[in-house]
Amino acid sequence: MNPKHLVTLMVLFCSILAHAQEYATVYFYRSASLKGAAINYNIYDDTVLIGKMTPGQVLMYYAKPGDRQFIAKMESKSIALMTVDAGKSYFVECGVSIGVVVGNPTMRQVSSQRGIPAIAKINPNLKINTAQLAEFTLDETEFKSDTVRALSNLFERKRKGGKTRGVVFLIWGVAGLAAGDPAVLPGVITLGVISATGFSQASKYNGDYLDLLVKEYQGGKPLPPKIKSKFKEKDFR
Repeated sequence: MNPKHLVTLMVLFCSILAHAQEYATVYFYRSASLKGAAINYNIYDDTVLIGKMTPGQVLMYYAKPGDRQFIAKMESKSIALMTVDAGKSYFVECGVSIGVVVGNPTMRQVSSQRGIPAIAKINPNLKINTAQLAEFTLDETEFKSDTVRALSNLFERKRKGGKTRGVVFLIWGVAGLAAGDPAVLPGVITLGVISATGFSQASKYNGDYLDLLVKEYQGGKPLPPKIKSKFKEKDFR
């Protein structure tokens, strides 16, 4: 090898090593599965695109140290709020939960004990520096990630349910008015009220409110009792 080329490679290697020490390394992975196999989505670091997540995919991302908001985004979205340190490695498990009509992205931080074997099955050639694994409480972190995912699913379910109720009862109300029979007027008014409550629910469970609850929950504030009472088992899947 030409000595000049060797020097260039050494400089490049040192540059990459220094870069890795200044940033946190975050591994996003999605196992190959028939469930939602046709569904792909983008992953962002706040507004910065990291890449497209497809089945059997691993994305390695150098993140700036500090509080990060990673977002898996389609029509709906999933959020993973993490605090990352320079020189440390983190793992985020991605997937899809199948809804009534379409699939929703899922994303949660997991331990290295869970992430490394899963990534090895997807890409056996990918080398992970196990000397730089981030330390965190497994149960607490994964519990919080599960809760954040469930919160996202809850809001998506409430939005869809509210919109569906609003549209269906609005159509029935308009049909009643079109009939021109004064006797159905009380029923039309009732349908209008039900329709309004549906649209109101869809508006209440908006993305800004979800982001606020997630931020407060990750900061140690408990979820409001009214929100906790709305959870269903399927929200945690």
